[in-house]
Amino acid sequence: FRRVLFRSGDPQRMSLLSQMLAMSQATALFVLTWFGWLNIGGLVCLSVLRGSIAAINQPARMSLVPSLLPRDELPSGIAFTSMLTNLARCCRPAPTRPT
Repeated sequence: FRRVLFRSGDPQRMSLLSQMLAMSQATALFVLTWFGWLNIGGLVCLSVLRGSIAAINQPARMSLVPSLLPRDELPSGIAFTSMLTNLARCCRPAPTRPT
């Protein structure tokens, strides 16, 4: 499904759209939590939605790298993007860990 989606669309537009969807999902999570309307089923649905959005966003962002860098700097750019992604995975949960 994603392969068909990316062949037919512009990666920059797809990335922007997926980031707007992620913002909408985060806003829905905030509103539901703020008013106390969030239950386990809603949380699971919002989590699945966020994972689906991330599955579209990540390939779209990675496909933009070749258009942003000169050909001789492309390996460094891909490595740097991968490093930032893995660093975010490692450091993101740190503030929520119990001390």
